[in-house]
Order: sequence, then structure tokens, then C-alpha cells
Amino acid sequence: MAWTGLTLTVDGQNALNKAQISNKMNIKSMVIGDGAAPQNFRTLTALVNQLYEITDLKIDVVDEKCTITADFPQVDFDYYFREIGVIVTTDEGDKLYVYDNCGDDAQYIVNSTGVETTKKRIRISLIISDVAEITVSTPGTLYVSYDDFEKEIQEIKDDKVSSDGGDISDTTAEFEEPEELQELVNGENVSSIFGKLKLAVKNLKTLITLIGTTDISSIGGGTVTGAISALNSNLVSSVLPESIITSMAINKVVKNNNSVFLNLLFKINENENVPQLTIIAVIPEGYRPTTVIYRFPATLRNSKSGNVTNCYATISSDGGISIDTSGIKVGYDEISISIVYINHLL
Repeated sequence: MAWTGLTLTVDGQNALNKAQISNKMNIKSMVIGDGAAPQNFRTLTALVNQLYEITDLKIDVVDEKCTITADFPQVDFDYYFREIGVIVTTDEGDKLYVYDNCGDDAQYIVNSTGVETTKKRIRISLIISDVAEITVSTPGTLYVSYDDFEKEIQEIKDDKVSSDGGDISDTTAEFEEPEELQELVNGENVSSIFGKLKLAVKNLKTLITLIGTTDISSIGGGTVTGAISALNSNLVSSVLPESIITSMAINKVVKNNNSVFLNLLFKINENENVPQLTIIAVIPEGYRPTTVIYRFPATLRNSKSGNVTNCYATISSDGGISIDTSGIKVGYDEISISIVYINHLL
């Protein structure tokens, strides 16, 4: 059994849903273990046999892709590297976000013999969509942190000299950032100019981060407002009356080459239930699977009690999404659906 790709757990799905609503996710650690592969990865809440936890992490976020980098620590025992997970911090405590297990294909990590010691750096990538702020609890010490950057800036400020003209190639200036953007004026001193430029650059960096680097020249005429209008037309449509489905808290369908990522969260009237095998929503054209996707996992949740029940969903080739709630007796007010599938027509 080889690595099959990180699986989003039920706790991880709930954490992602809340992060997309709050627009913030905090990654705490990467955990390593040697436990045997379980039957169901999604229902795990912890590693089967955790050996240690790595909190010294580096994260890089580009568009919706989050890359986590960590170095294996030196421990006083040898072991098989068989299972891996990522822990996120939520309002309800630390949760196992994703998990994978390679079974019998585990790598043997040597630490007890100096000559043969195994040194390993691991890098994993996650798709975390619709979350603007992704942070890490303990930034990696191998990389420059923002605090260190600010310290260096302060040292430059402390090493200032004054100049009334002439060659200023080695001149430094102390400056304060203004409270709001202001235009430059003739005869302004260097300190005031640098303060205005610092605020302008900071605002520009913030704007670039919010807009992202994705090429939108082919969407909505290449403008931000045009792209937003075009993307809003590609949302999944609910087909049940508002007496049953009150809202869609999360409505995300993204395509990348021939893959489609679908993430939906339906809010259900607590006094109603969705009829068995009824189509609850329709995927727009261009994002639909080429064949029927039968009985993939979905989640029913009671937001008041926190109880979670697994069920199944089906997507037809014409984009209709239905859920199978047969045998389910518990009440629920949320339906969560998350899946990645192939669409060869893209």
C-alpha cells in the first residue's frame, strides 16, 4: 500500500467549513506515526500510533494552494514512517485535518546510528479555498520571520545620519508611517517621503495579496468586477424551496485543467428533512462529471448538538446532486458535500 494522497477527515471538513466562514485557519503542527492503516481515514480523530509532533513549520500560500514544509527531528529511536497528519487549531480544540498512511510501504528512519542517520525534509500541499488568512502556530526557525524583519528595519533606523544635500548614497533616514495615504509635495523632506512610500507599498502588497496572482484576462473582460460577475454565474443552484433549504453558507465549484473541486454547505430548516433521493442542487454546465458519481461520502450535522452523521451523495451527468438519507433517524440542520472529480470535457 503506497501513499494515496491526504484524506480530509470529518473533523477536518468541519474545520474547513468554519474557516471559510471566518476567513481564517491556524495550522498547529504535522504529526508522524507508525500505526497500521485503518479501514476509514475520514473518521479518524488522531493518528493510530503517533510517535511525535512537529510544530516548527513553514507555510507558503499561493492562491488556494497551501504548502507546509517541516524537517524530521532527531529522536533517540528508529521507526517506520508510515502515517502522517496535519493538526489545525479550532475554537473546539486541536483537530486532525488530513491523514494518510502508506501501510507496508513505510520507510525505515534510522536515528540510533550516527553514520546511518536518516535526515528528511517533508513538504505537503493542501487546497484550502476561500480562506484569506492561513497562519502557523510556530513559524519555522530556518526561515526569516516577520519579527526578525522588523528588528532589522529598526537597526537600520537606529543607524541613521542626517544630510542637507550632496551624495546621499550612504544616508539613512528615520521615518514614521502616516495614518492615511497622502500625495508627495515639492520641498518635502526625505523622512516624510519615506513614511508615505512605506504606507503606499504596504497597501499595495495587501491589495496584491487579496487579489492574488491568477490570470483573469479571459474572465469577464479581464477586470476584477467583470471576473466577479462571471464567477457568480458559475455557482451551484439550489432547487429545493426555502422552507427546506434556508441558505447555502458555502458554494464553491472550481476547475483546474480536467479536475473539479466541489465544496458545498447547505443550511436546512430544523423542522424539515430533505426527501429521500431528492435532487437538492444543480452544478452549472462545464463543471459537471462526464458519468454519474454514485454514493460518495457526505455529512449531516446538527449545529446545536454538534452531532455528525455520515450519509451518501450522488452527482448525475446532468449536474443534479442528491443525498441518500435512508435509515437516518437523527435531526440535522446542515448538509456538507466536498469532492474532487475528473471532467474530461474541460
